[in-house]
Order: sequence, then structure tokens, then C-alpha cells
Amino acid sequence: MPEPEVPEPPKSPSEPLESDQESTRDPEDDSLLQAIRLTPLASPLVVVPRSLPLMATTTATMSTQTAALTTTTSIPTAPSSTAQPPIGTSPADIATSLQRALRRQPPSGGGGGGGGGGGGGGGGGGGGGGPPVPPNVNAPQQPAQQAQDVKMMGALPSIFAGDRMYADDFIDQLKVYIRLNRQVAGMGSYIQRVAFALTLIQGPLVAEWTRTMGEWIDTLQPIDDIPAVWEQFLTEFATQYQDMQRQQRARAELKALKLKWPEIDQYANNFERLTRIAGYHLANPETIEFFIEGLPRSVVEDILRPPIPDTYETTKEKAIQSIKS
Repeated sequence: MPEPEVPEPPKSPSEPLESDQESTRDPEDDSLLQAIRLTPLASPLVVVPRSLPLMATTTATMSTQTAALTTTTSIPTAPSSTAQPPIGTSPADIATSLQRALRRQPPSGGGGGGGGGGGGGGGGGGGGGGPPVPPNVNAPQQPAQQAQDVKMMGALPSIFAGDRMYADDFIDQLKVYIRLNRQVAGMGSYIQRVAFALTLIQGPLVAEWTRTMGEWIDTLQPIDDIPAVWEQFLTEFATQYQDMQRQQRARAELKALKLKWPEIDQYANNFERLTRIAGYHLANPETIEFFIEGLPRSVVEDILRPPIPDTYETTKEKAIQSIKS
């Protein structure tokens, strides 16, 4: 009697099926195999969520580092605004500029120290009854506020018609008027200043020169409106009309100047005026010698008694005391 056939177990889906078996496969087996094939598709979904936190953490870490770098970079710029020095000019700066304008300090940098001694001499001259040095002399002060809608002030300079005798006075009056009205709209323009000055230069002796200067101004553009325009105008006017021998005459008058007893104040005023015109500086030893040479012998002897003064101000003060005594 033949033995019963034992059914073979179903093979794994990964094993290839023979062609004759595919033809005899049961439809239910096909549905089962299809379900099994579809089942593993859910496994990648488990892996994807695990990688997302890692990417998010990395992104967050990079963002944090970037923000930290940005913050660190911006930190050094903050103290720069607080480290700025105070804005303004100190009283000592104003006093120094005045001493230079009065020619009590040499213009050169090397002579600045000697000029400073001259300024100190001025304080020493008034030491007998002068006021004490104010406190905070080096503390900057705030500048005055610029006025708005300023109107023209002062009298117009006199008309210049070409007479050399009045050329210096005309330029001085012109500078005074512009200085007084420098906050008026338009006076800040150097081209406008020259155009204004030309309206005050009239007459047949100056007509051709005024016309030429006006044509020059017409060629200038807004970009050319610089201080050199005004300086060139003053230079050309001086060359054309001012007394070129004035400085030489002032030097000759300075050497010949003598004290008329007991007018020491008048002597000092004339000496300082001629010194400025001659282009000398009161801080120079040669200028002090000119001052002493114009004094009487008795006054000179008093000045040269120890302690011998080494500045113009102290020399002048000692001469005043000698005449008063």
C-alpha cells in the first residue's frame, strides 16, 4: 500500500519560486505573500523620526553658536562710544590762541615753549595785584549755540576808490563787518564774501580790476567754494593796492622809537603796534632788546638789576615800576 505524501512547508518569500509552482499557487497564498511584502514598509518610518531629533539638535546648536559669535563680535564696539573725550575748547586753549594773535608766542613749534614762557610772564607782570588762576582752566566748555535767522548788523565799510592810503583801513573794515555777520545766511560762502567785497570797490581807478575779479568769480562752481578763494582775493588786493613798504617802514620806526618821559604806556602801545606790523614777535629776545633800547638809561639800569626779566611782559612791568618810583 503506497505511503501518503507529506506536504512541503511553504518556502520563505526571499527564496525564488519555480515557474511550475507559480502556476499551481493558491490565490490565498498570493494574498498572504502580498500582505507580507507590504508589512516591512512600515519599518523605515521608525528610523526617520530617530534621525530628525539629531538634525534638529545639530541645527539648534549651530544657530546657538552663530548667535554667540554675533554677540561676541558686537561687544567690543559698545565701549568705543563711551570712551570718546569730551567735546569743546578749554579756556587754556583760548588763552593760548590769544597770545599767538598778539605775537607773544613764536609761530614755530620749537619756539612754542619759549612763547609759553612769554605767556607766563604776562601772568607774572600782573602778579602784584592780578586775579588768581581760575579753576578748571583745562576743562572743555560747550560752544555757544548758533543763532537762527540772523540779520545784518553794523555799518557797511567805506567805499574803496583806489587810494592806497586807505587800502589797509578798507580791508580791516571789511573783515570786521564779515566777522560780525558771519552767522548770516550766505556769509559762510567764500565766493559770496568776495562778491560782497567787490560791491564796495568802486570808481574809475578800480573798475577794470573789479571787473576782472568778478569774471573770475563767475567761473567758480559750488565745489570751488573753499577758504582759498577768499585768501586769493586778499592777496591780489594787497598786491594791487596796499602799501608794500609798510612792513619795512614799521621796522625802521621800531628801531627809532624812544620813550617820551614819563609816557611809558604810550611807548608800550606804540611798540607793540609796530611790532605786529613789522612781523616781529614779542617773545623773541631781539624784540625785547628793541624795547629796552628805546628807554632812558636810568630805567634800563633798573630793568637789568637781578632778577633780570626774560620775557617782554616782565620787562615792560619792570619798566613801569621804575618810572613810577
